[in-house]
Amino acid sequence: MNPFLLTACISIALGVTATQAHASVPVDRGILPVARLPVLFGQDASEIPEAANEGPVLQWYSDQALLTQSGYTAAVAAYRKATPIAVLRGKHDATVDMALQGIFGVSSPAALAIYVRDADGAPHVHSLAEVPDGEQGYLPQQLVEGITASVRQAETRRSSDPPADGAELIALPKMVYTETQYASSGNGASVTIRGEVIRDSGRSYDVLTATGKSTHNLKPHHNGKSGSSVIVPGEYQYYLSMYTPDNSGTLPKLIEFKPASSPNTDLIISEQHQTTTSYGFGLSREVSLGLQGPVPQFGAKAAFSFDFSRSYTTINQLSFSVKDYSIAANAAAPSSHGSKIYWQLPLASAVASKPDYFGRSPDEGKMTPSMRQVTADGSAAWIVPGTYAGTMAMMAGAQITNREFTGRSVDSVPDPRPQPTAGISIRADSPYLTREVTVFIQSKAGNGGCLRDQDGVVRISQCPDTAHANWLNDLHAQWQLDTHGRYYNRGSKKCMQILTSGMAPGGRGEIIMAPCSVNRDQRWEWQSDRIHSLHGDGYPEWRMFVGPGDVIDIRTDGKPEYQSIPANPFHALLNPWSSYPRAPGSADFIPKLENFGLNPPISEEMKRLGAPLPQERWELVVLRQSLHR
Repeated sequence: MNPFLLTACISIALGVTATQAHASVPVDRGILPVARLPVLFGQDASEIPEAANEGPVLQWYSDQALLTQSGYTAAVAAYRKATPIAVLRGKHDATVDMALQGIFGVSSPAALAIYVRDADGAPHVHSLAEVPDGEQGYLPQQLVEGITASVRQAETRRSSDPPADGAELIALPKMVYTETQYASSGNGASVTIRGEVIRDSGRSYDVLTATGKSTHNLKPHHNGKSGSSVIVPGEYQYYLSMYTPDNSGTLPKLIEFKPASSPNTDLIISEQHQTTTSYGFGLSREVSLGLQGPVPQFGAKAAFSFDFSRSYTTINQLSFSVKDYSIAANAAAPSSHGSKIYWQLPLASAVASKPDYFGRSPDEGKMTPSMRQVTADGSAAWIVPGTYAGTMAMMAGAQITNREFTGRSVDSVPDPRPQPTAGISIRADSPYLTREVTVFIQSKAGNGGCLRDQDGVVRISQCPDTAHANWLNDLHAQWQLDTHGRYYNRGSKKCMQILTSGMAPGGRGEIIMAPCSVNRDQRWEWQSDRIHSLHGDGYPEWRMFVGPGDVIDIRTDGKPEYQSIPANPFHALLNPWSSYPRAPGSADFIPKLENFGLNPPISEEMKRLGAPLPQERWELVVLRQSLHR
C-alpha cells in the first residue's frame, strides 16, 4: 500500500491537511468508522453519508506496524475490547503470520483482512484478496455491510448468550474461526468458511480433526445478453481443501464430506454433516457439577485422564437449491501435503448441448436464477496425526466456466475475473490445541509472578506478556498436568521434581526440572488453591511456596508459618473451610459437592488455624481460545 496514499486518507479521516498528518500521525495505523474504510483506498470521503460516523469503529494497521511493539500492543488491547482490527498486508511474511496468530489465533493471507471478535472469542475475518488503489476502484459495499453485521451480531450475543460450561471451555482443545472473502471486483460474489480444529484423543489414538463448512455465493462476471449471444455458467465448481505445508510427509486424510453426487438437475440439498470427537477429562460429570462455581479453573487442576472422557459434536448444516445443474463430488490430493474435495455443478445437458436453447437470436427469456448465480454449501472433515506441529491451512474457493450460446453454436469461455478464495492458517502446536490443558501457574503473592523452567530450575518471574508478539513461543512458562499428576514443561519437555534435601545449585530453590518418570517426587495434587507434593516423606504437608529471594520451595519442615491445613474431605479441590482464605471462625463449615443437606461444622482444631499465606496459594491462567482475553 502506498504510504502517501495512506497519509492523505488519514488526513481526510482526521480532518487535517496531508502535511500535518505526515508530520504528526503514523502512516501505518489509524482509527475510523467501518463505513469510512473505503477512504483508505481513495474513495472521496464526501461520497460517504455523514450518518456512517454513527456505526462501529475499527482500528487499522499495516502488516509492518504489527511487527513493532507499539503497534502489536495497541492491536491486542483493542481486539480484547472487541474493536474490529483491519490489517493491510503486503508480500507474504512468516513473521507477520506469527504476529497475527499471537493476536487473533489465526492468520489470513488476504491483502485486506478485518478481524472481528465474536462473543465466544473466535475470530470472524472479512477480507479482500486484492484492494483498489487510488482511482482504480472502490471497496465493495458488501464488505462494509458484512463487517457491520458481524459486529452487531457479536454485540447481541455478548449481551444475551448464557455463560458456557467453564469445565468444557477449559478441557476442550478446540480452535474455531470464520472467514468471509468478498470478490474484489464488487460483483457480489463471496465465500464464507467456518473451520474447527479439535484434538481428538483416546487411550490409543491422538489426532487433530479439522472440519470445515463453506458457503459460496457463486456469481459470474460475464453473464446474460452479450452482443448477439447469451452467456451463462456452463459449470460452477467450488472446493474445500486442507494443507499441511510444513511437512510433506504429513498428508491430511479426508474422512468424510457432504453433499454427495447427484444427477438430478433440480437439486434441493438439506442435510447435516456431524463429526464427533473425544477429549480426556479427569473428573466425572457429577463431581464437575459440584465444583462448578466454587472452584475456579477446576478442569485444569485435576490430573489429565481418559476415565471421564467427554465427546464434542460439530454440526454443519447444508441447505441450498439449484435448478438446471447437477452435482458431482470428487476428492483429490493436489500435492504431497494437501487434500481437496471439490464439487462440480455442470449445466444440464439438455441445455448445454442445444445451441438454440435461448433462441436462434438468443435472448435472456429462458435464463433461470441459477444461470445468473448460485449459492451452494460444502462440508468436509480431515484428520492429521496428533504429533504434527506445523501449519494447518484450510481454504475454500471456486471457479466458473461459462457457455456462450450464439443460436448456431455453443462454446466454452472463461469467466474474466476469479471468484473469491478464503483461507485461514493456524499452528497445530498452539497451546489452545494441546491434549492436556496448557496453563501459566501464577502466584497469589505480591504482583503474581508465574512459574517457569529457568535453566533446569523452577523459578518465579514476570508472567508472559500476551501483548508481545512472541508470547505463544514462551514455552518455558507453559505447563501441563498430565495423566500421572506430573507438571510437564512445554519448553524443556521435562517434569517438575522436588528435592527432598538440599537446594538447587546456587541456592535457587527446592524444585528442579528432570526427565519425566513415575516417581512420587514428580507428582502433584491440588488442594483448593495450594499445590501439594505426593512424595511420601512430606505428604500431605509439603507444598509449593514462594520462599525468601523469590525461590520456589516445597519443604515446610521447621517453618511454622506454613501450618498444617487439612484437605476438604468431600473433594480436595474444594476449600477446607467456608471462609477460606480468611482465618476460620466459629461459624465456618466444611463445603460439600452437593447443594442440599447441612454442611458439617469445622472442628475446634481447625478454628485455631490462621489464614494461609499468599506465598503458598496459586491460580491458573488457562490457555484456550474460548477463554483467552
